[in-house]
Amino acid sequence: MSHANDRNTGPVPICHRDRTKTLLAAAIEHHLTDQGQPPDRPMEAPWDVWWACYRVQRTAAEFSLDPRRAKARCEVCATDAGRLASCAPPEHPDRMVKRRCSCLLTWARSMRQPATDIAWPAWRLTVAMVKPGSDPIAVRELLAESHTVLADTQQSLAPADVRRLYPDAYGRAYVARRDDYLTSAPVTVFVLLASPWAVGKAKDIKLGVRRHLGDGDVLRNHLHMPDSPGDAFADLDHLAGTETFIRLYERYERDRAADRLARYRALLEQPDPRHRPG
Repeated sequence: MSHANDRNTGPVPICHRDRTKTLLAAAIEHHLTDQGQPPDRPMEAPWDVWWACYRVQRTAAEFSLDPRRAKARCEVCATDAGRLASCAPPEHPDRMVKRRCSCLLTWARSMRQPATDIAWPAWRLTVAMVKPGSDPIAVRELLAESHTVLADTQQSLAPADVRRLYPDAYGRAYVARRDDYLTSAPVTVFVLLASPWAVGKAKDIKLGVRRHLGDGDVLRNHLHMPDSPGDAFADLDHLAGTETFIRLYERYERDRAADRLARYRALLEQPDPRHRPG
């Protein structure tokens, strides 16, 4: 199978954020298809596993994952992340009155660091959420140049929805800005199927829409649209509903799941740039 960016398909380092997103994608597709083996490579931090579980509201047991197997040595985080990821559905650490260590904030900052592009395996189903203050008609017209719009809905987000979209948002002011903005008015959600020529170009298409409509700041930038298959599937499950997501996945994505699962395994085996050999 061809990949979005063939120059990056070799054994090059994969950043923390993309490693965690790969875990998410592998867990979702293994759960849906029961193909191959569940992703059993230990992650760096127990919060990586919790993040994947929280994004799709599936327990660690459902995903055959265990936050306590993470390489990090912080027993406080291993215990807390394991407990939250084992709840049905998984819970958010915002409910904890006070953290006993600083690991969670350090982890969240690492997840938000810029990263170089990697070659995600091809997927076609995705979702775009038009943010408050933007023009859904203009966004739809621009997206229709590269995607078929399968469905559209208008919905109001609650703070719990914002947490699920951005589980790594931490810091009182950082979180408050997102809550205040994203819950301030209804959003429009488009369920999309990429045209064959647009496969692998999700990030470029999203950035092109933003440029056309006028770049805002990092938050008020017109639309939320995932760059990776795991995020796309998690957002479809969340914003379009589990029943709709599974129906569309079976129709458009299942036949390529084995190839993607093999690619996820290869990505998880690549080196973590935070750890230098020797």
